[in-house]
This record gives sequence, C-alpha cells and structure tokens, in this order.
Amino acid sequence: MAFTADFLARLKECVLGTGPVELARPDAVAEFADYLSHLPETDRRLRYLTTVDEVSSVFWNSEEIWSELVPDFGVEDRDCEALLDSLVDATIAAEVDSIELGLQDPG
Repeated sequence: MAFTADFLARLKECVLGTGPVELARPDAVAEFADYLSHLPETDRRLRYLTTVDEVSSVFWNSEEIWSELVPDFGVEDRDCEALLDSLVDATIAAEVDSIELGLQDPG
C-alpha cells in the first residue's frame, strides 16, 4: 500500500527530527510506526485512510493530525490502537469539513 509506506516514511522523518512536526516523545512515535508496519493491508482503518488519500489530501494537510495528535503521542500513554482510531476520526472530520466547504463555495 502506497499510503502506508508514505505514512511510515513521514513518521520516520518526524522521529529523526526532519519531519513536518517536532515530537515530544520520538520513541513513542517509533513504536507507533512499528505497530502500523505490522498491520495487515486489510485493516479497515488503513483501508479507509488509503481511500481518503486517493481522493483528497486532507490527511496530509490536517492541522489536528500533524499539530496535535502525532507530536504529543506518548506523553500520556502509548496506546497505538487508540492513536490510529483518533487519526481516522480526525481524517473523517477533516474530510467532512472539506466537503461542507466545497458545498458552500462550489467555485
């Protein structure tokens, strides 16, 4: 899956300090990346994120994901499954916002 490989590469950049955001706990994000790398391609959450990625760039441009969820992961807990669920929820919300904006301003 191209999306998963891209996501893992972006997380690795963050862990190395060269990514789009600074991490509070790089070791926790590395653990999350390892968790993602072991998920099957059929995982419904990865399939959803892949589908959204195919039609929009909302995941990559989401302020909530890249400024709130990823940078602080591991500060309070290291629940990788919960983070993935939160990423999906944030992506859904951002996609809905994008669609609503498009309906309000179709030009």
